[in-house]
Amino acid sequence: MIYGFIKNKKSMQAKKNILILTAFLGLFWLGAIAQEKELSGKVLDASNGRAVEFANLGITGTFKGDATDQDGVFSIRIKPDLYQNRLRVSAVGYETKEFLISRLIENNPLIINLQPMVYGIDEVDVEAPSRILYGMLKDAIRKLKDNYVTGVYSAELQYSESVDEKERNLTLDYTDLSGYQERTRRSAFTDRNYKIIEGVRNFDITPFANGLHRVEELLGFDFLRHPGNVLDSAFVDYYSVWEMDNYLKNGKQIMVIAFESKNPKYEYSGDAQIESLKGEIHLDRDELSILEISASYQSNGRFRYGRSFFVNEELADINDTGELEYSVKVVYDDIANSKKALKSVKYIIKPAKAGAENSSYELVFNNFSQGEMSVTEKSRQYYDDVSIFSSGF
Repeated sequence: MIYGFIKNKKSMQAKKNILILTAFLGLFWLGAIAQEKELSGKVLDASNGRAVEFANLGITGTFKGDATDQDGVFSIRIKPDLYQNRLRVSAVGYETKEFLISRLIENNPLIINLQPMVYGIDEVDVEAPSRILYGMLKDAIRKLKDNYVTGVYSAELQYSESVDEKERNLTLDYTDLSGYQERTRRSAFTDRNYKIIEGVRNFDITPFANGLHRVEELLGFDFLRHPGNVLDSAFVDYYSVWEMDNYLKNGKQIMVIAFESKNPKYEYSGDAQIESLKGEIHLDRDELSILEISASYQSNGRFRYGRSFFVNEELADINDTGELEYSVKVVYDDIANSKKALKSVKYIIKPAKAGAENSSYELVFNNFSQGEMSVTEKSRQYYDDVSIFSSGF
């Protein structure tokens, strides 16, 4: 009985001690929190007052910090023992700044202005900025449906080609049934229809191969509509990326991101004989939308396994393994309600073979009409059988 009483008394004392310790620790924690101060504010572009997203803010000598959101906003809780440290603010494309934290605390909330800076890949530590650029590209890919047309739209399509002194211009009606709603090869093929309205050329379309145009191949360079390229989240990490330039367009900050794959593969180049692939992407930093992408390729020129563009008189020999260079420039533009779509594709082949002339192909979209169908039937007119013919341009 006495033992049980003593045991209960000890148990009660232990519980009392735990409560006292818990209360003490709680008061200590509240005191520590009370001494912490929140450092918050915005990071802005000093040249135009726009928010700088993905800016890094770090307290020197520690791992503590934050990154700005898409509105340039940040928030960091700082203990008094860090007041004499410095806050380092950096962002891709801007000069880095440092501030004494004790002075910042006095002026909270803050507006931090960063000066834009243009630099090349040799002037920076590529690894850290690249992570931010990969993130920006992936965010742009995720926002495709927000920034680009989803649903039916039509346009007038102008096609031109110049190959081995042969020239052809075609006007086509074009209808896309889904736009950028679904990013699959099946959708890109089945939902886009076109038919030739008129045309002019300086050559006869016999033999049959002369009557084939390359509209379909050019549409295949719609990087945002087709998967399996540098603007596909599953493949972008296969490329090295770095910031190349910044410029203003219609009051918006445009970032130029260079990319390169030194060992490209067919899966994300479209050319089984590809040897090198590099280019640049023009990104609207405000909308995180792609305005333009240019790419240049080097291939060994075996047209059987390469792109069908290679089939021309200069490269007709299947055993010809001479290298050739080709490039493409793809532009996207607003068509309605700030929604974008493919505006133009320009493709140029430069054979390495001595004396061979460049070949060029181009598509330009005009007179967009959202919600309307100019081609109502399933139609993809690959062959130039228009009656209009000219012996010269």
